[in-house]
Order: sequence, then structure tokens, then C-alpha cells
Amino acid sequence: MNKAIKILLEAKIKHPGDVRNLISLGETYIEKGEIDKGYREIEGAIKIEPNNGRALKLMGDICFKKKDYGEAEKYYLKSIRCDEKYENTGLTYHDLAKLYMETKDIKKACKAEKKALKHLPDNLFINDSYNKLNSMRNKN
Repeated sequence: MNKAIKILLEAKIKHPGDVRNLISLGETYIEKGEIDKGYREIEGAIKIEPNNGRALKLMGDICFKKKDYGEAEKYYLKSIRCDEKYENTGLTYHDLAKLYMETKDIKKACKAEKKALKHLPDNLFINDSYNKLNSMRNKN
């Protein structure tokens, strides 16, 4: 992973405004557990492309890891609004559902998971999650 970071840092020097590189560097830092460094790179990508769905989702993931649920929700929702056709929108809805579960809002979690299913109808994990959430919601 250190080799990947080195290559991405070299690319960043040569092409400082390359959003894809900044996102890749941020993801690599996050995978390595260096959340603050990942945050800075993703933040840089968002400054260049404020409506980049992938960068916004990653920022939501970072905020979720930091337990800053209000900010995570904001970034997830903006990611979805900015790029409904973003290939990972279904996963963003699923992450939003997990956030709502964490904050004990079963109704919102169920709605978000249902939207995730619309994007990923064949995903058995999301389907199972939706069924469990729906069952929990119906018990209340």
C-alpha cells in the first residue's frame, strides 16, 4: 500500500488538480486507516469538483467513521442529489440506511434501504437488510 501511496503522491505533484487521483489517494489512506489524511485528499477533490458523487460519498463514509452522523447524512444526500446515476448510488442509499440504523431512525433506514434496492435489486444482502428493517418497523 505504501508503494501505491508513493505513486499517487507523485501523480498529485505532476497533476495537482486531478480529482480522480485525489480520490484514489484518499481511498488508499482510508483503507490504510489514516482517516485524517484521507479526509484531506477527499476534501481537496470536493473543492475542485463540488458535485462529484464519488467524493461526496467517501466524505460521508469518513464522517460516519468519525461518528459525525449529521455531516455523514449531509454528504450522502448531496452525493445522491448530485449524481443519481452514479454507479454506487445504491450503495450510498445503503450507507444512509446504516447511518439511520445507528441513530435509531428505523423509518428512515427502511426508506433508504428500499431506495438502495431499486438501484441494486439483485443484491441479496441489501434485500435481507430491507426485510429485517421492514419487520422492525412493523413491530413499532
